[in-house]
Order: sequence, then structure tokens, then C-alpha cells
Amino acid sequence: MRDLEAAWKEVPAEDDAQKSLRPLVQAVVRTDNSLQRSLEVLRDYQAARKDFTARRYGGEANTNRATAGPYELRVYKAGDTSDRYRIRSQRFFSRCSTQLSDGLGRLETLGNHWRQRRNLKRHRSKE
Repeated sequence: MRDLEAAWKEVPAEDDAQKSLRPLVQAVVRTDNSLQRSLEVLRDYQAARKDFTARRYGGEANTNRATAGPYELRVYKAGDTSDRYRIRSQRFFSRCSTQLSDGLGRLETLGNHWRQRRNLKRHRSKE
């Protein structure tokens, strides 16, 4: 719009066409000035709104952080308890499998002993 105003001032002489256009050009220039002021106010409003939003989000983040602390502590505690039970269970089943394999080994030895004994009895009965 500044170009329109500058161009208008460069027009050399006033004639009837120029006289009839003068109020229109002035109205356009006034409207442009008004719009520029409105845009400045709008930019100020948008900046204030963005600043408010940023401060609100910052406050909410601090509140969320403070609220989440005890819950995270509970989660860590539950995880620790779970790990202890898991390790305890692994040890229990490890002992069970060890005892089972020992028991199976003894059964196998016993079975071999009975087989040898039975074979000896058969062998003696054939003689």
C-alpha cells in the first residue's frame, strides 16, 4: 500500500479523473493502515497466546512429573518383588530338577542292580 501512496504523489497534475480517484485512494490507504494496526494487535495476541500455552504446558509437565513419581516408585518396587520371586522360583525348580535327576540316577542304578541279580538267578537256575 505504501507503493500506491507513493505512486499517487508522483502523479503530476490534478485532473477530473484524478480528483474522482483521490477519495478512493485515500480510503484504500486508510484501510491499509487500519489493517496494519490490526495485524500488529493480532500478532501481539498470538504471541501472548503462545506464551500462555507454553507456560501452561510447562506447569502441567511439572505437575505430571510430581504426580508420576510415586507411581514410578510402585512400579520399580513391583518389578523388584517380581524379580525376587522369579529368581526364587528358578532356584526351587533347579533344586527339583537336580533332585529328580539324582533320583532317576538312583533308580537307574537300582534297575541295573535288579537286572544283574535277575540274570544271575536265571544263570544259576540253568546250571
